[in-house]
Amino acid sequence: MSTLPYLPTPASPEQITGGLLPVQMAVPAAARQRRVTVLFRVLTVIPHGIALYFLGLAAGVVAFIGWWAALFTGRLPEFAQTYLTGYIQWYTRVQAYLMLLTDVFPPFSLEDEPGYPVRVAVPPATSLNRLAVFFRVILVFPVAMLAAIVVMGGMTIVAFIAWLITLITGELPAGLHMAYTAIIRYVTRVNCYFYLLTPVYPGGLLGDWPAAMADGAVPSVSDLPPAGDFGGRDAAGSAAADYTGTGYVAPGYAAFGDYAVPAGYGTPAGYSAPAGYSAPASPADWRLVLTADARQLVSLFIGIGVVLWIAWIAVVALVASIQPPRSSVAVPAGYQRVGGAAQGISVAAPSSWVEVNLATSTIESGLKKAGLRGVSASTLTQMMESLQTLHPVLVIDVPAAAANPQNFAPNLNAYCVTSGVTDVGSAGVPFLKATMAAEFAKLATHVSQQYVEIGGVPGVQTSYQLSSSSAGTIYGSQLEVLPQPDKVCFVTVTAGNGELPDSVLRVAAATAQFP
Repeated sequence: MSTLPYLPTPASPEQITGGLLPVQMAVPAAARQRRVTVLFRVLTVIPHGIALYFLGLAAGVVAFIGWWAALFTGRLPEFAQTYLTGYIQWYTRVQAYLMLLTDVFPPFSLEDEPGYPVRVAVPPATSLNRLAVFFRVILVFPVAMLAAIVVMGGMTIVAFIAWLITLITGELPAGLHMAYTAIIRYVTRVNCYFYLLTPVYPGGLLGDWPAAMADGAVPSVSDLPPAGDFGGRDAAGSAAADYTGTGYVAPGYAAFGDYAVPAGYGTPAGYSAPAGYSAPASPADWRLVLTADARQLVSLFIGIGVVLWIAWIAVVALVASIQPPRSSVAVPAGYQRVGGAAQGISVAAPSSWVEVNLATSTIESGLKKAGLRGVSASTLTQMMESLQTLHPVLVIDVPAAAANPQNFAPNLNAYCVTSGVTDVGSAGVPFLKATMAAEFAKLATHVSQQYVEIGGVPGVQTSYQLSSSSAGTIYGSQLEVLPQPDKVCFVTVTAGNGELPDSVLRVAAATAQFP
Protein backbone atom coordinates (compact mmCIF):
# COMPACT_ATOMS: atom_id res chain seq x y z
CA MET A 1 0.00 0.00 0.00
CA SER A 2 1.33 3.41 -0.93
CA THR A 3 2.30 5.82 1.83
CA LEU A 4 1.12 8.73 -0.30
CA PRO A 5 -1.80 10.63 1.21
CA TYR A 6 -5.24 10.12 -0.30
CA LEU A 7 -5.78 13.32 -2.27
CA PRO A 8 -7.86 12.77 -5.42
CA THR A 9 -7.36 15.58 -7.88
CA PRO A 10 -8.72 18.12 -8.46
CA ALA A 11 -10.26 18.86 -5.09
CA SER A 12 -13.50 16.97 -4.60
CA PRO A 13 -16.57 18.53 -2.94
CA GLU A 14 -15.83 16.35 0.08
CA GLN A 15 -12.38 17.85 0.46
CA ILE A 16 -13.63 21.40 0.01
CA THR A 17 -16.40 20.95 2.58
CA GLY A 18 -14.41 18.72 4.88
CA GLY A 19 -16.74 15.76 4.28
CA LEU A 20 -15.83 12.08 4.37
CA LEU A 21 -13.76 10.90 1.41
CA PRO A 22 -15.16 8.18 -0.89
CA VAL A 23 -13.17 5.38 -2.48
CA GLN A 24 -12.20 6.49 -5.98
CA MET A 25 -11.23 4.68 -9.16
CA ALA A 26 -9.77 5.95 -12.44
CA VAL A 27 -9.64 4.06 -15.72
CA PRO A 28 -8.33 5.24 -19.13
CA ALA A 29 -10.85 5.76 -21.90
CA ALA A 30 -11.88 2.95 -24.24
CA ALA A 31 -9.18 2.15 -26.80
CA ARG A 32 -8.04 -0.49 -29.26
CA GLN A 33 -7.06 -3.86 -27.80
CA ARG A 34 -5.10 -6.78 -29.17
CA ARG A 35 -7.54 -9.44 -30.28
CA VAL A 36 -5.30 -12.29 -29.15
CA THR A 37 -5.36 -11.02 -25.56
CA VAL A 38 -9.13 -10.56 -25.79
CA LEU A 39 -9.56 -14.12 -27.08
CA PHE A 40 -7.64 -15.64 -24.18
CA ARG A 41 -8.60 -13.04 -21.55
CA VAL A 42 -10.33 -15.50 -19.19
CA LEU A 43 -7.47 -18.00 -19.39
CA THR A 44 -4.84 -15.36 -18.70
CA VAL A 45 -6.45 -14.28 -15.42
CA ILE A 46 -6.55 -17.82 -13.99
CA PRO A 47 -3.21 -17.35 -12.13
CA HIS A 48 -4.61 -14.14 -10.65
CA GLY A 49 -7.80 -15.99 -9.69
CA ILE A 50 -5.81 -18.65 -7.83
CA ALA A 51 -3.72 -16.03 -6.02
CA LEU A 52 -6.77 -13.91 -5.15
CA TYR A 53 -8.59 -16.98 -3.79
CA PHE A 54 -5.93 -17.52 -1.11
CA LEU A 55 -5.48 -13.80 -0.56
CA GLY A 56 -9.25 -13.56 -0.09
CA LEU A 57 -9.14 -16.27 2.59
CA ALA A 58 -6.47 -14.28 4.37
CA ALA A 59 -8.52 -11.11 3.88
CA GLY A 60 -11.42 -12.76 5.66
CA VAL A 61 -9.24 -13.54 8.66
CA VAL A 62 -7.72 -10.05 8.69
CA ALA A 63 -11.16 -8.46 8.35
CA PHE A 64 -12.49 -10.52 11.27
CA ILE A 65 -9.61 -9.45 13.50
CA GLY A 66 -9.97 -5.88 12.26
CA TRP A 67 -13.70 -5.91 13.02
CA TRP A 68 -13.09 -6.76 16.66
CA ALA A 69 -10.36 -4.14 16.92
CA ALA A 70 -12.55 -1.48 15.29
CA LEU A 71 -15.43 -2.42 17.56
CA PHE A 72 -13.36 -1.65 20.66
CA THR A 73 -11.04 1.12 19.40
CA GLY A 74 -13.16 2.80 16.75
CA ARG A 75 -10.41 2.42 14.12
CA LEU A 76 -9.21 -0.28 11.78
CA PRO A 77 -5.67 -1.36 12.74
CA GLU A 78 -2.91 -0.22 10.39
CA PHE A 79 -1.94 -3.77 9.38
CA ALA A 80 -5.53 -4.52 8.42
CA GLN A 81 -5.86 -1.22 6.52
CA THR A 82 -2.66 -1.96 4.61
CA TYR A 83 -3.42 -5.56 3.70
CA LEU A 84 -7.09 -5.09 2.84
CA THR A 85 -6.34 -2.00 0.73
CA GLY A 86 -3.72 -3.95 -1.20
CA TYR A 87 -6.10 -6.88 -1.69
CA ILE A 88 -8.86 -4.57 -2.97
CA GLN A 89 -6.48 -2.83 -5.38
CA TRP A 90 -5.21 -6.14 -6.77
CA TYR A 91 -8.74 -7.51 -7.08
CA THR A 92 -10.01 -4.36 -8.83
CA ARG A 93 -7.15 -4.32 -11.33
CA VAL A 94 -7.91 -7.94 -12.26
CA GLN A 95 -11.63 -7.22 -12.58
CA ALA A 96 -10.94 -4.25 -14.83
CA TYR A 97 -8.63 -6.32 -17.02
CA LEU A 98 -11.11 -9.21 -17.19
CA MET A 99 -13.94 -6.88 -18.19
CA LEU A 100 -11.81 -5.43 -21.04
CA LEU A 101 -11.34 -1.96 -19.51
CA THR A 102 -7.62 -2.18 -20.31
CA ASP A 103 -5.36 -4.36 -22.41
CA VAL A 104 -2.46 -4.20 -19.96
CA PHE A 105 -1.90 -7.37 -17.93
CA PRO A 106 -2.23 -6.57 -14.19
CA PRO A 107 0.74 -6.99 -11.85
CA PHE A 108 0.87 -9.56 -9.08
CA SER A 109 1.12 -6.99 -6.33
CA LEU A 110 -0.57 -5.85 -3.13
CA GLU A 111 0.96 -2.42 -3.64
CA ASP A 112 -0.58 0.54 -5.38
CA GLU A 113 0.86 0.47 -8.91
CA PRO A 114 0.99 4.04 -10.24
CA GLY A 115 2.27 2.81 -13.61
CA TYR A 116 -0.83 0.69 -14.21
CA PRO A 117 -3.74 2.28 -16.12
CA VAL A 118 -6.37 1.35 -13.52
CA ARG A 119 -5.98 3.23 -10.23
CA VAL A 120 -7.85 2.81 -6.95
CA ALA A 121 -7.61 5.46 -4.23
CA VAL A 122 -8.62 4.29 -0.76
CA PRO A 123 -8.78 7.02 1.91
CA PRO A 124 -6.47 6.73 4.92
CA ALA A 125 -7.74 5.11 8.10
CA THR A 126 -10.19 7.27 9.98
CA SER A 127 -12.46 7.01 13.01
CA LEU A 128 -15.33 4.57 12.63
CA ASN A 129 -18.72 4.62 14.33
CA ARG A 130 -18.72 1.59 16.63
CA LEU A 131 -22.45 1.04 16.18
CA ALA A 132 -22.00 1.03 12.39
CA VAL A 133 -19.10 -1.40 12.81
CA PHE A 134 -21.22 -3.73 14.95
CA PHE A 135 -24.05 -3.79 12.40
CA ARG A 136 -21.80 -3.64 9.32
CA VAL A 137 -23.08 -6.92 7.83
CA ILE A 138 -26.68 -5.71 8.11
CA LEU A 139 -25.84 -2.25 6.79
CA VAL A 140 -23.95 -3.60 3.79
CA PHE A 141 -26.71 -6.04 2.81
CA PRO A 142 -28.81 -3.64 0.67
CA VAL A 143 -25.84 -2.33 -1.35
CA ALA A 144 -24.38 -5.83 -1.61
CA MET A 145 -27.70 -7.03 -3.04
CA LEU A 146 -27.70 -4.17 -5.55
CA ALA A 147 -24.12 -5.01 -6.48
CA ALA A 148 -25.06 -8.68 -6.94
CA ILE A 149 -28.01 -7.69 -9.14
CA VAL A 150 -26.03 -5.35 -11.41
CA VAL A 151 -23.16 -7.85 -11.65
CA MET A 152 -25.60 -10.60 -12.59
CA GLY A 153 -27.15 -8.37 -15.22
CA GLY A 154 -23.98 -6.87 -16.67
CA MET A 155 -21.27 -9.48 -16.21
CA THR A 156 -22.96 -12.66 -17.42
CA ILE A 157 -24.84 -12.77 -20.73
CA VAL A 158 -24.08 -9.13 -21.63
CA ALA A 159 -20.39 -9.64 -20.80
CA PHE A 160 -20.20 -12.47 -23.33
CA ILE A 161 -21.76 -10.23 -25.97
CA ALA A 162 -19.31 -7.45 -25.07
CA TRP A 163 -16.43 -9.93 -25.39
CA LEU A 164 -17.62 -10.97 -28.87
CA ILE A 165 -17.91 -7.34 -29.97
CA THR A 166 -14.41 -6.56 -28.71
CA LEU A 167 -13.00 -9.70 -30.30
CA ILE A 168 -14.49 -8.74 -33.68
CA THR A 169 -13.94 -4.98 -33.64
CA GLY A 170 -10.83 -4.81 -31.45
CA GLU A 171 -12.41 -2.28 -29.09
CA LEU A 172 -14.98 -2.31 -26.30
CA PRO A 173 -17.73 0.22 -27.14
CA ALA A 174 -17.37 3.43 -25.14
CA GLY A 175 -20.81 3.11 -23.53
CA LEU A 176 -20.10 -0.41 -22.27
CA HIS A 177 -16.63 0.68 -21.14
CA MET A 178 -18.05 3.46 -18.97
CA ALA A 179 -20.89 1.26 -17.68
CA TYR A 180 -18.47 -1.48 -16.62
CA THR A 181 -16.22 1.12 -15.00
CA ALA A 182 -19.18 2.33 -12.93
CA ILE A 183 -20.08 -1.24 -11.92
CA ILE A 184 -16.54 -2.17 -10.90
CA ARG A 185 -16.12 1.09 -8.97
CA TYR A 186 -19.41 0.44 -7.14
CA VAL A 187 -18.39 -3.13 -6.27
CA THR A 188 -15.04 -1.81 -5.05
CA ARG A 189 -16.81 0.72 -2.82
CA VAL A 190 -19.08 -2.00 -1.43
CA ASN A 191 -16.07 -4.21 -0.68
CA CYS A 192 -14.20 -1.35 0.98
CA TYR A 193 -17.23 -0.51 3.12
CA PHE A 194 -17.64 -4.15 4.13
CA TYR A 195 -13.95 -4.42 5.05
CA LEU A 196 -14.20 -1.23 7.18
CA LEU A 197 -11.77 0.64 4.94
CA THR A 198 -14.18 3.57 4.78
CA PRO A 199 -17.19 4.81 6.73
CA VAL A 200 -18.69 6.26 3.54
CA TYR A 201 -21.80 4.35 2.47
CA PRO A 202 -21.39 3.03 -1.10
CA GLY A 203 -22.98 5.03 -3.91
CA GLY A 204 -22.33 6.34 -7.37
CA LEU A 205 -23.52 3.33 -9.36
CA LEU A 206 -24.96 5.67 -12.00
CA GLY A 207 -21.80 7.78 -12.00
CA ASP A 208 -21.05 11.22 -10.59
CA TRP A 209 -22.52 14.57 -11.52
CA PRO A 210 -20.01 17.18 -12.69
CA ALA A 211 -18.92 19.33 -9.77
CA ALA A 212 -20.86 22.62 -9.77
CA MET A 213 -19.54 26.04 -8.89
CA ALA A 214 -21.32 28.27 -6.45
CA ASP A 215 -23.33 29.87 -9.27
CA GLY A 216 -24.39 26.48 -10.57
CA ALA A 217 -22.05 26.46 -13.58
CA VAL A 218 -20.04 23.35 -14.34
CA PRO A 219 -16.36 24.10 -13.77
CA SER A 220 -13.41 23.09 -15.86
CA VAL A 221 -10.37 21.40 -14.35
CA SER A 222 -8.55 24.73 -14.15
CA ASP A 223 -11.38 26.22 -12.07
CA LEU A 224 -10.70 23.86 -9.15
CA PRO A 225 -7.64 24.04 -6.90
CA PRO A 226 -5.32 21.05 -7.05
CA ALA A 227 -5.70 18.73 -4.10
CA GLY A 228 -2.21 17.33 -4.29
CA ASP A 229 -0.48 14.46 -5.99
CA PHE A 230 -1.58 10.83 -5.90
CA GLY A 231 1.33 9.11 -7.52
CA GLY A 232 1.60 11.73 -10.25
CA ARG A 233 5.39 11.70 -10.55
CA ASP A 234 7.93 9.26 -11.77
CA ALA A 235 10.83 7.95 -9.73
CA ALA A 236 12.93 10.99 -10.61
CA GLY A 237 10.27 13.37 -9.38
CA SER A 238 9.35 14.83 -12.76
CA ALA A 239 5.70 15.46 -13.58
CA ALA A 240 3.97 12.64 -15.41
CA ALA A 241 2.15 14.70 -17.98
CA ASP A 242 2.52 12.25 -20.85
CA TYR A 243 0.08 9.33 -20.49
CA THR A 244 -0.59 8.71 -24.12
CA GLY A 245 -0.16 4.95 -24.49
CA THR A 246 -0.69 3.06 -27.70
CA GLY A 247 -4.27 3.66 -28.65
CA TYR A 248 -5.21 5.00 -25.21
CA VAL A 249 -6.51 8.44 -24.36
CA ALA A 250 -5.65 10.02 -21.04
CA PRO A 251 -8.91 10.57 -19.07
CA GLY A 252 -8.05 14.06 -17.88
CA TYR A 253 -4.69 12.99 -16.44
CA ALA A 254 -2.37 15.94 -15.86
CA ALA A 255 0.61 17.16 -13.87
CA PHE A 256 0.29 19.04 -10.58
CA GLY A 257 2.16 21.11 -8.08
CA ASP A 258 5.49 20.43 -6.49
CA TYR A 259 4.89 17.52 -4.14
CA ALA A 260 7.62 15.20 -2.93
CA VAL A 261 7.34 11.49 -3.57
CA PRO A 262 8.11 9.15 -0.65
CA ALA A 263 11.31 7.19 -1.04
CA GLY A 264 10.80 4.01 -2.97
CA TYR A 265 7.53 5.08 -4.57
CA GLY A 266 8.71 5.07 -8.14
CA THR A 267 8.18 2.38 -10.71
CA PRO A 268 8.17 -0.95 -8.78
CA ALA A 269 11.14 -3.20 -9.33
CA GLY A 270 10.46 -5.64 -12.10
CA TYR A 271 7.37 -3.72 -13.24
CA SER A 272 8.40 -1.07 -15.69
CA ALA A 273 5.95 1.20 -17.44
CA PRO A 274 3.76 -0.92 -19.77
CA ALA A 275 4.62 -0.89 -23.44
CA GLY A 276 3.26 2.31 -24.95
CA TYR A 277 2.66 3.89 -21.54
CA SER A 278 4.54 6.70 -19.90
CA ALA A 279 5.75 6.87 -16.32
CA PRO A 280 3.23 6.70 -13.47
CA ALA A 281 0.39 9.18 -13.84
CA SER A 282 -2.33 10.62 -11.66
CA PRO A 283 -5.83 11.37 -12.90
CA ALA A 284 -6.73 15.03 -13.07
CA ASP A 285 -10.33 14.28 -12.17
CA TRP A 286 -11.51 11.23 -10.22
CA ARG A 287 -15.14 11.93 -10.92
CA LEU A 288 -16.85 9.37 -13.17
CA VAL A 289 -19.37 11.29 -15.24
CA LEU A 290 -21.33 8.78 -17.33
CA THR A 291 -22.80 9.55 -20.69
CA ALA A 292 -26.53 9.11 -21.15
CA ASP A 293 -25.91 5.84 -23.00
CA ALA A 294 -23.73 4.50 -20.18
CA ARG A 295 -26.32 5.42 -17.54
CA GLN A 296 -29.00 3.67 -19.58
CA LEU A 297 -26.80 0.58 -19.86
CA VAL A 298 -26.27 0.45 -16.08
CA SER A 299 -30.03 0.79 -15.57
CA LEU A 300 -30.57 -1.95 -18.14
CA PHE A 301 -28.07 -4.18 -16.29
CA ILE A 302 -30.05 -3.68 -13.09
CA GLY A 303 -33.27 -4.72 -14.85
CA ILE A 304 -31.62 -7.77 -16.44
CA GLY A 305 -30.07 -8.68 -13.09
CA VAL A 306 -33.45 -8.56 -11.32
CA VAL A 307 -34.98 -10.83 -13.97
CA LEU A 308 -32.06 -13.28 -13.83
CA TRP A 309 -32.08 -13.40 -10.02
CA ILE A 310 -35.83 -14.05 -9.96
CA ALA A 311 -35.38 -16.78 -12.57
CA TRP A 312 -32.50 -18.26 -10.57
CA ILE A 313 -34.52 -18.30 -7.34
CA ALA A 314 -37.48 -19.86 -9.16
CA VAL A 315 -35.27 -22.61 -10.61
CA VAL A 316 -33.68 -23.32 -7.22
CA ALA A 317 -37.11 -23.48 -5.57
CA LEU A 318 -38.39 -25.78 -8.31
CA VAL A 319 -35.42 -28.10 -8.00
CA ALA A 320 -35.74 -28.13 -4.20
CA SER A 321 -39.43 -29.01 -4.45
CA ILE A 322 -38.80 -31.97 -6.73
CA GLN A 323 -38.03 -35.15 -4.86
CA PRO A 324 -34.73 -36.35 -6.33
CA PRO A 325 -34.84 -39.93 -7.56
CA ARG A 326 -33.54 -42.19 -4.86
CA SER A 327 -30.84 -44.60 -5.80
CA SER A 328 -32.15 -48.10 -6.06
CA VAL A 329 -32.18 -49.76 -2.64
CA ALA A 330 -31.07 -53.37 -2.66
CA VAL A 331 -33.91 -55.78 -1.96
CA PRO A 332 -32.88 -58.54 0.49
CA ALA A 333 -32.84 -62.14 -0.64
CA GLY A 334 -36.28 -63.73 -0.33
CA TYR A 335 -38.05 -60.38 -0.88
CA GLN A 336 -39.69 -58.69 -3.85
CA ARG A 337 -40.44 -55.00 -4.54
CA VAL A 338 -44.14 -54.19 -4.61
CA GLY A 339 -46.10 -50.99 -5.22
CA GLY A 340 -45.06 -48.13 -7.45
CA ALA A 341 -46.22 -44.84 -8.94
CA ALA A 342 -49.92 -45.75 -8.61
CA GLN A 343 -49.52 -45.99 -4.84
CA GLY A 344 -46.86 -43.27 -4.52
CA ILE A 345 -44.69 -45.72 -2.60
CA SER A 346 -42.90 -49.02 -3.15
CA VAL A 347 -41.45 -51.37 -0.54
CA ALA A 348 -39.93 -54.83 -0.32
CA ALA A 349 -42.20 -57.70 0.85
CA PRO A 350 -41.55 -61.46 1.19
CA SER A 351 -41.42 -63.22 -2.17
CA SER A 352 -43.67 -66.02 -0.85
CA TRP A 353 -46.51 -63.55 -0.25
CA VAL A 354 -49.09 -62.92 -2.97
CA GLU A 355 -49.32 -59.36 -4.35
CA VAL A 356 -52.69 -57.80 -5.15
CA ASN A 357 -52.56 -54.30 -6.66
CA LEU A 358 -55.93 -52.70 -6.05
CA ALA A 359 -54.98 -49.81 -8.36
CA THR A 360 -55.26 -52.20 -11.32
CA SER A 361 -57.19 -55.21 -9.96
CA THR A 362 -60.75 -55.73 -8.71
CA ILE A 363 -61.58 -57.29 -5.37
CA GLU A 364 -62.89 -60.40 -7.11
CA SER A 365 -59.69 -60.90 -9.13
CA GLY A 366 -57.64 -60.25 -6.01
CA LEU A 367 -59.52 -62.91 -4.03
CA LYS A 368 -59.13 -65.35 -6.88
CA LYS A 369 -55.39 -64.65 -7.05
CA ALA A 370 -55.02 -65.13 -3.28
CA GLY A 371 -57.02 -68.39 -3.40
CA LEU A 372 -58.42 -67.97 0.13
CA ARG A 373 -61.73 -69.34 1.35
CA GLY A 374 -63.83 -69.29 4.50
CA VAL A 375 -63.10 -66.82 7.26
CA SER A 376 -59.81 -65.73 5.66
CA ALA A 377 -61.62 -64.85 2.44
CA SER A 378 -64.28 -62.99 4.42
CA THR A 379 -61.84 -60.87 6.40
CA LEU A 380 -59.72 -60.24 3.32
CA THR A 381 -62.79 -59.05 1.43
CA GLN A 382 -63.64 -56.61 4.20
CA MET A 383 -60.07 -55.27 4.19
CA MET A 384 -60.07 -54.84 0.42
CA GLU A 385 -63.41 -53.01 0.47
CA SER A 386 -62.16 -50.55 3.11
CA LEU A 387 -58.95 -49.87 1.20
CA GLN A 388 -60.10 -50.03 -2.42
CA THR A 389 -60.60 -46.27 -2.89
CA LEU A 390 -57.02 -45.64 -1.68
CA HIS A 391 -55.59 -47.87 -4.48
CA PRO A 392 -53.10 -49.64 -2.22
CA VAL A 393 -50.83 -52.55 -2.95
CA LEU A 394 -51.78 -55.51 -0.73
CA VAL A 395 -49.41 -58.43 -0.12
CA ILE A 396 -50.85 -61.53 1.59
CA ASP A 397 -49.12 -64.42 3.37
CA VAL A 398 -51.39 -67.12 1.95
CA PRO A 399 -49.49 -70.16 3.33
CA ALA A 400 -49.62 -68.78 6.87
CA ALA A 401 -53.36 -68.12 6.62
CA ALA A 402 -54.12 -71.82 6.21
CA ALA A 403 -52.11 -72.71 9.33
CA ASN A 404 -53.56 -69.90 11.46
CA PRO A 405 -56.32 -71.13 13.82
CA GLN A 406 -58.17 -67.86 13.41
CA ASN A 407 -57.78 -68.13 9.65
CA PHE A 408 -56.52 -64.52 9.50
CA ALA A 409 -54.05 -63.92 6.68
CA PRO A 410 -50.96 -61.91 7.72
CA ASN A 411 -50.58 -59.07 5.19
CA LEU A 412 -48.90 -55.82 4.26
CA ASN A 413 -50.54 -52.87 2.54
CA ALA A 414 -48.99 -49.60 1.37
CA TYR A 415 -50.39 -46.41 -0.17
CA CYS A 416 -50.11 -42.60 -0.16
CA VAL A 417 -52.76 -39.86 -0.03
CA THR A 418 -52.78 -36.06 0.14
CA SER A 419 -51.87 -34.75 3.58
CA GLY A 420 -53.11 -31.16 3.45
CA VAL A 421 -49.87 -29.96 5.08
CA THR A 422 -46.61 -28.68 3.65
CA ASP A 423 -44.41 -30.10 6.40
CA VAL A 424 -41.93 -32.73 5.26
CA GLY A 425 -39.88 -35.33 7.12
CA SER A 426 -38.92 -34.47 10.69
CA ALA A 427 -40.92 -31.22 10.55
CA GLY A 428 -44.09 -33.27 10.13
CA VAL A 429 -43.37 -35.91 12.77
CA PRO A 430 -45.20 -34.10 15.61
CA PHE A 431 -48.25 -33.68 13.36
CA LEU A 432 -48.22 -37.37 12.40
CA LYS A 433 -47.73 -38.55 15.94
CA ALA A 434 -50.62 -36.50 17.33
CA THR A 435 -52.99 -37.28 14.45
CA MET A 436 -52.36 -41.02 14.42
CA ALA A 437 -52.55 -41.32 18.19
CA ALA A 438 -55.97 -39.64 18.13
CA GLU A 439 -57.23 -41.88 15.30
CA PHE A 440 -56.07 -45.17 16.79
CA ALA A 441 -57.40 -44.24 20.23
CA LYS A 442 -60.91 -44.49 18.71
CA LEU A 443 -60.40 -47.96 17.22
CA ALA A 444 -57.61 -49.87 18.93
CA THR A 445 -55.99 -50.68 22.24
CA HIS A 446 -52.40 -50.97 23.42
CA VAL A 447 -51.38 -48.10 21.16
CA SER A 448 -47.68 -47.16 21.24
CA GLN A 449 -45.52 -44.96 19.04
CA GLN A 450 -41.86 -44.49 18.19
CA TYR A 451 -39.79 -42.48 15.74
CA VAL A 452 -38.36 -44.37 12.74
CA GLU A 453 -36.84 -43.61 9.36
CA ILE A 454 -38.90 -44.74 6.41
CA GLY A 455 -37.00 -44.71 3.16
CA GLY A 456 -34.49 -42.39 4.78
CA VAL A 457 -37.22 -39.89 5.80
CA PRO A 458 -38.08 -39.37 9.51
CA GLY A 459 -41.52 -40.73 10.38
CA VAL A 460 -43.57 -42.52 13.03
CA GLN A 461 -44.35 -46.18 13.79
CA THR A 462 -47.65 -46.81 15.54
CA SER A 463 -48.31 -50.28 17.02
CA TYR A 464 -51.81 -51.38 18.13
CA GLN A 465 -54.25 -54.24 18.75
CA LEU A 466 -57.74 -54.76 17.29
CA SER A 467 -60.47 -57.16 18.38
CA SER A 468 -62.42 -59.07 15.72
CA SER A 469 -65.41 -61.36 16.35
CA SER A 470 -64.31 -63.67 13.56
CA ALA A 471 -60.53 -63.43 13.68
CA GLY A 472 -59.94 -62.72 17.37
CA THR A 473 -57.16 -60.30 18.29
CA ILE A 474 -55.36 -58.72 15.38
CA TYR A 475 -51.92 -57.21 15.92
CA GLY A 476 -50.79 -54.40 13.70
CA SER A 477 -48.01 -51.90 13.19
CA GLN A 478 -48.20 -48.95 10.83
CA LEU A 479 -45.48 -46.71 9.38
CA GLU A 480 -46.44 -43.09 8.70
CA VAL A 481 -44.27 -40.59 6.83
CA LEU A 482 -44.50 -37.20 5.05
CA PRO A 483 -41.98 -37.59 2.19
CA GLN A 484 -43.13 -34.56 0.18
CA PRO A 485 -45.35 -31.51 0.68
CA ASP A 486 -49.05 -32.49 0.71
CA LYS A 487 -48.22 -36.21 0.66
CA VAL A 488 -48.50 -38.76 3.46
CA CYS A 489 -47.67 -42.45 3.05
CA PHE A 490 -48.66 -45.47 5.12
CA VAL A 491 -47.26 -49.00 5.33
CA THR A 492 -49.25 -51.37 7.56
CA VAL A 493 -48.45 -54.96 8.60
CA THR A 494 -51.13 -56.97 10.43
CA ALA A 495 -51.22 -60.56 11.73
CA GLY A 496 -53.24 -62.74 14.08
CA ASN A 497 -52.33 -64.79 17.12
CA GLY A 498 -49.66 -62.29 18.28
CA GLU A 499 -47.20 -63.31 15.60
CA LEU A 500 -46.56 -59.94 13.98
CA PRO A 501 -43.67 -60.34 11.51
CA ASP A 502 -41.47 -57.46 12.72
CA SER A 503 -38.76 -58.31 10.20
CA VAL A 504 -41.21 -57.61 7.37
CA LEU A 505 -41.90 -54.13 8.78
CA ARG A 506 -38.19 -53.35 9.24
CA VAL A 507 -37.37 -54.34 5.66
CA ALA A 508 -40.32 -52.30 4.36
CA ALA A 509 -39.08 -49.23 6.25
CA ALA A 510 -35.51 -49.67 5.01
CA THR A 511 -36.46 -50.21 1.35
CA ALA A 512 -39.31 -47.68 0.99
CA GLN A 513 -39.14 -45.40 -2.05
CA PHE A 514 -41.50 -42.61 -3.12
CA PRO A 515 -41.78 -42.53 -6.93
